[in-house]
Amino acid sequence: MKASKRIIVWILVSLSLQLSLYLFLDKYYFSDENNIKVTNLDNIVNNKEIKPNINFPEGVKDIALSYDKGYTSYFDSSNTLRVFETDTAKPVNIMFSKGAQCISYKWLPDTNRMILAETVSASKGKVVKFYSFDPETEDKEEIKDYNRNKVNSIPVSNSKPSVDIEFSTLTGVMYAKVASGGATGVYRIDRNEEMTKVNTAGRKVGDIKVSSHDDNLAYEDLTSNKIRTNVKLNSILSIKGSSTLYLLNADGDNNIYVGNSVSHKVNKIYYGKLSENTTEWKMTQLTNAVDPSKIIIANGVIYVNNEDENTLINVSTGKRISYKGNLIEVFDDMVASASDSKLVFNPIK
Repeated sequence: MKASKRIIVWILVSLSLQLSLYLFLDKYYFSDENNIKVTNLDNIVNNKEIKPNINFPEGVKDIALSYDKGYTSYFDSSNTLRVFETDTAKPVNIMFSKGAQCISYKWLPDTNRMILAETVSASKGKVVKFYSFDPETEDKEEIKDYNRNKVNSIPVSNSKPSVDIEFSTLTGVMYAKVASGGATGVYRIDRNEEMTKVNTAGRKVGDIKVSSHDDNLAYEDLTSNKIRTNVKLNSILSIKGSSTLYLLNADGDNNIYVGNSVSHKVNKIYYGKLSENTTEWKMTQLTNAVDPSKIIIANGVIYVNNEDENTLINVSTGKRISYKGNLIEVFDDMVASASDSKLVFNPIK
């Protein structure tokens, strides 16, 4: 009997201790009010303010900034690619093999990495190769088809070739237009770094743009003066009532932008998805017809660049955004420009 009482007492003590512990955890340790703090990660990232400290020497070209503006790059007067930390002007070292020449580059739209296009000597002449470069680690890697153990190289003539690079951000696909010796080829490199040549109409291709979500390609066929796509093999992109179109840009929402040509200027802008019928595309009317080079499309916003007044005009709202010097790039929160040989940030308010 005494043993039974002793067991009952120990059970009651054990239950009491457990209930006390549960009460403490519920009221204090796991309390929403007293112990949990929620922090918005975006606020931490966006709180990093970058103050530009870049001076441009004479003769620079192709100035660009990384997606978060942390790095600034350009070709100097000797056509050598230079990369710097934007806020410290500290140079970033890029290693090039002997005889190699970087002829084009482009920052990836969602990370601080860039793609380089270089000409290098091969057994049968010059070829173009592509590399990925990380300025934070200074690591440079050749874009190579490892599945087939094949180097992605494109033969070019000894004349000065040119390379234009476009990306599909969602699929990780890259397109490269390589012009050399009067002919142009377009090449597709997928996420696995497998390269294939795109079957384009004609030997001369103008601007190329890529849909951000489904990596559909739009390109200017300079032979027929038409815009074609690869949604259906070399199909022509047409807008009712427009005989000539300019290929303007692409955005992060999978839209392609084209301009209606009137006396070599643009008076209307159409945009939509290549997978849709163009009858479903939207249209924006410009107040005055402008040269297509004056049209800036950034983050889905259409601007007209008035260089005489150093002003960007938001076509939808009419809002005017002033900047100093020569326009470099438009971001969602500010405009980058070069003024008195210095990099300048002008906020968009």
